[in-house]
Amino acid sequence: MAAETALVVSTTGQAVALPAPATPLPATEMTDTGPREASDALSASVMARLQDRRIEVLDERTETDSVFINPDGTTTREAATAPVRFEEGGAWKDIDLDLVKTSDGDVRAKAHPLDVELAGATPAKEAAAIREASDPGEPQVPASPLVSLKDTEGEPMTLSWRGVLPQPKLTENRARYVEALPGTDLIVETTKTGFEQFLELKDRSSVEATGSVTMSLNAGGLKARANKDSSVSFLDPGTGKQVGLLPAPVMWDARGGSGHRPT
Repeated sequence: MAAETALVVSTTGQAVALPAPATPLPATEMTDTGPREASDALSASVMARLQDRRIEVLDERTETDSVFINPDGTTTREAATAPVRFEEGGAWKDIDLDLVKTSDGDVRAKAHPLDVELAGATPAKEAAAIREASDPGEPQVPASPLVSLKDTEGEPMTLSWRGVLPQPKLTENRARYVEALPGTDLIVETTKTGFEQFLELKDRSSVEATGSVTMSLNAGGLKARANKDSSVSFLDPGTGKQVGLLPAPVMWDARGGSGHRPT
């Protein structure tokens, strides 16, 4: 059985067959026809005609869209359904969701527009104090940051776990905290718009052992609004603009199929 919550804050050439043995072409004959991008549409149009290939217009690049001028003068726009890049220091950077361990023991996405960072193992002294407080997941257990990120306006948001965390096992964009609860793994996955968090109950006994789980979300100065579908929107108090969303939690069992909301 699993339960999930999430926080949401995109040549041309020719080949000919040669009789064996074939003699490789000298490296000097392999030529580069020039850059595949230009700063503006006019420059891209000239380059596309000269190089006989499409050229991207950098002035029109966005988080989700790429615009190209084709050799015949037509325009092609490629649009992704989610961000594929973000702007940092005046330059575009491709999103890389893979998780890596930092020098201080924490975990972070290689390149993320919201600076997603995950907790490493709980330090020994802090872990001892947490164990003395109560069982993991209980409200009286001190909260420790699990996931930190910035909303779309740059304000910090933190989801905290109430319990001791082991060193996570990292696989691409997934961090697995094995046995964060009895018989239960805590899983965090980075997404292009934030992250998703799961509790994976390994067998029937873990359902009884786990009971209820309390987590805390610090949204800084944002205003939280409960929605009819059990999701929570986070709004900029000044403009009322939604800058973050906590979707309604869902759960499903080992048989698969569509999840349902826990009661």
